[in-house]
Amino acid sequence: MTTGLTYSTYVTQIATMSVVPETDPNYVIIIPQMITYAENRLCRDLDFLSTQVSNTYTLTSGSNSLSIPTSDFVTLETVNINISGALTPVLPVAKEFLQNVWGSNNTLGVPTYFAVYGGDLATTGKVSQNLIFGPWPDSNYTISVTGTARPASLSATNTTTFISNYLPDLMIMVSMIYISA
Repeated sequence: MTTGLTYSTYVTQIATMSVVPETDPNYVIIIPQMITYAENRLCRDLDFLSTQVSNTYTLTSGSNSLSIPTSDFVTLETVNINISGALTPVLPVAKEFLQNVWGSNNTLGVPTYFAVYGGDLATTGKVSQNLIFGPWPDSNYTISVTGTARPASLSATNTTTFISNYLPDLMIMVSMIYISA
């Protein structure tokens, strides 16, 4: 059985397999990019259950827009609205549908539809993804969003991860693909 990797054993093993000194400045420079490549590729290809997360947000009465930081999710999977303690699915639609049917806050109600609608980097300087809802909310609602998130990466300060502990051989092989290119 393969034992897990720590950051230091990972760095040593890759250097040994690459026949490069661990202190080589070029090797030291590419370590973070190599780890990022390996972890991102494994997360994409294997779609770990442990990367599925849920966050809650507040949708404000009279405003049909909700801003979600892109650091919260890689992909959104479900959006639910809390109505009297029960989570009710909000259905995805095209933004054009919402803009045409509920283009203003003249009709308020419990939101039943949502669409992804750009980000707000230009206005706030922060990267986020906006969701718009229809009809516009008649009250403040708690919105529960589930999706895929990227786990914390292996580093000198985060010395073990799920991937380094349970899939060390895959992490090494994918890293070797990166370093050989």
